[in-house]
Amino acid sequence: ANFTAPGWQTGETGAPTPIYTRTDLEAIASNLGGNYILMNDIDLSGSNWTPLGYTVDAPFTGKLNGNGHKITGMNIVVGSKDIYTGFFNVIKGGIVYNLHFSNCTVNGFGGGTSGTLVASILSGYISNCSVTNCKVIKGDCCGGMIGMGGLDNSVVTHCRVSNSSVQGSELNYYSKIKIGGLAGYTGLRSQMVACYTDGCTLSTNVLSKPDEAS
Repeated sequence: ANFTAPGWQTGETGAPTPIYTRTDLEAIASNLGGNYILMNDIDLSGSNWTPLGYTVDAPFTGKLNGNGHKITGMNIVVGSKDIYTGFFNVIKGGIVYNLHFSNCTVNGFGGGTSGTLVASILSGYISNCSVTNCKVIKGDCCGGMIGMGGLDNSVVTHCRVSNSSVQGSELNYYSKIKIGGLAGYTGLRSQMVACYTDGCTLSTNVLSKPDEAS
């Protein structure tokens, strides 16, 4: 089902840019403040996905209407110093809705933040999105859909994560690992309404343990 909220189209000029292919999705990186709409399901299997909105200095600030379509087969493997890992690494003031993911794997950094849809949403809106049969691996802050949310003002509504696994991990033995079926961590300014998870598996794994004598 599609979900819209009053006012989301306010201020837009012209029709959204249609997304048909992986190449079209990748092109979002050249205009992170654009307005986009998926026109069909997109299979990202075959080669690793490079996250959009790569850093807090270059986040996704635009709008993406999944139009009820699904992204499948996404696989992300990041380097040892990539803090954020997700389809979007960082969203700040952006809007994502009606977008669904299935059979995806997000393999992040042991001391970072990981989530299938977004690693960190600093502010913005996510509505009517879903994650099914996906894996999120590594990170001291991991969620099936969102790694970390609500450091500023963020709203997540009508979202769900089903039959997925989240494994938090940390390079530092003494750090606190934060994991969740939907989100690993949510701040005081985060709102989550009418969301749910089912059939999810959560686990933790410390990657290295210091010498007990040190």
